[in-house]
Amino acid sequence: MQEFNFSSYLKLLLPGMTTLKQGPLGITLLEPLSNLNGITTSIDDRKITRLVQRKIEVDSAFIQASNDYNIIQATLKNFEKNICSDLRIHNKQDIFDNILKCINSDSEASPKKYDELARYLKNGQEVEFLTYSFLYALNKTNKMTDSAPRIEDIELLQQVRNKCPLCQKPLTRQKKDTTIRAYKIVEIFSSNLDKDTADKFKNFMPPPAKLDSYDNKIPLCIQDANEYENYADIDEYKKLLSIKQEIQKLTEIQEVMNHGNLETQITEVIDALNDYTGSSSSTTLNMTALKLNQKILPEHSVLRGTVQYHVLTYFSYIKDLFAENSNFIMIQCDIKKVFTQLANTNLSQPEIVENLANWLLNQSKLSNGHLDACKIIVSYFIQNCEVFNEITE
Repeated sequence: MQEFNFSSYLKLLLPGMTTLKQGPLGITLLEPLSNLNGITTSIDDRKITRLVQRKIEVDSAFIQASNDYNIIQATLKNFEKNICSDLRIHNKQDIFDNILKCINSDSEASPKKYDELARYLKNGQEVEFLTYSFLYALNKTNKMTDSAPRIEDIELLQQVRNKCPLCQKPLTRQKKDTTIRAYKIVEIFSSNLDKDTADKFKNFMPPPAKLDSYDNKIPLCIQDANEYENYADIDEYKKLLSIKQEIQKLTEIQEVMNHGNLETQITEVIDALNDYTGSSSSTTLNMTALKLNQKILPEHSVLRGTVQYHVLTYFSYIKDLFAENSNFIMIQCDIKKVFTQLANTNLSQPEIVENLANWLLNQSKLSNGHLDACKIIVSYFIQNCEVFNEITE
C-alpha cells in the first residue's frame, strides 16, 4: 500500500522533469511557501534529501503557508512558470497518472479528494492538478514512523528470512529494546497498474483471484518497495514472481519435512549403517525391481551413479537390517508418502533425494554425521521402488 506525501510526490514528479534534479526541484516547489508574514523558513539540498528519505516531517511553517490564499495563488504561478514549463512533453501524462494512482492507493486518502484532483486532470487543468496535489501531499504525514512489525506480516517476513529478497537488507532493525519495521508489503501484481502494464503482466502470468491474498504479497525494503510500486515493469514482475514461487516451493517442502511421522525404529537402521564396516566388494543383485535407468532421468547421471554404488555396496546389508524390524511395512509407507509429497512440489530428482535424506535425519534426531547413511537408505528405497516412479516415454 502506497502513502501519498511530500516524499512520494517529489519522487513521482522527478522523472518527468527536463532539467530540475531532486534538490533544486524540492527547493523550487517549496520556495513560494518559505515566507509567511515576514518569517522565512530555510530550504536547502540537505533538507530536501531528508524529506525525500522520510527522516523528517514537513516544517509546520510550510503547512501553515499552504493554507494561505495569497500563497496558494503564488504557488499556482510558480508551478505554471517553473514546474509545468520544465515537464517532458512526451511522458508527462505518465507522471500525472502515477500521482493519481498513488493517491488512490493511500488508504488514508479521501475518495472525494481523489475525485477533486482527478477532475482537474480530466478538464486539462495540468497546473491546477499538480499544484493542488502538491499542497495536499504537503499536508500529509511525511516522516516514517517507527512501528513494530504487524502480526499479519510475520509469516511473510519469515518466508524471506527477514531480508529484502531484492537487495538482502534486513527488513527490521533494533532500536533500544524494540524491533522496528524497515519494510513494506507490496502486491506483486499491483491493483494500481495502468491497463497496458497490467495486460503485459497478465500475458506472462495471470494474477491470483484475490490481489490481497498472501500469494500476491511479498515484503521489500522501503526503497525497493517504493521503486516497485511507482515504476514496476515486466522484468521486475517476473523477478518478484520467481522469488515468490521459490518461497512457496520451499514452504511446501518444509511442511512435508515437519509433518512426517517415520517410525522411530529407523534410527537403529541408520545407526547400524553408519557404523557398517563390511566388504566393499560389489554384490550382484538378482531382483525383479525396476532398473535404475528406468527410474532416474538421463540428465541425472551423477545421481544414478551414486545410487548404483550405494545399492551394490549396501543393499543386502540394509535388507537384512529391515528384515529384523517388525515395522518395516510402516516405514515403507512413510517413505512412499513423503516422496509423493515432495514430488508434488516439482523438485528435481537430486533435490528429492537431498530432502528425503534430510527428512530421515530430522526424524531420527541423529547428528549431521549420519547424513550419508540417510542418503544410502534413500538409495535403498529407490531400488526397492518406494522412491521414484518408472519413467514414461
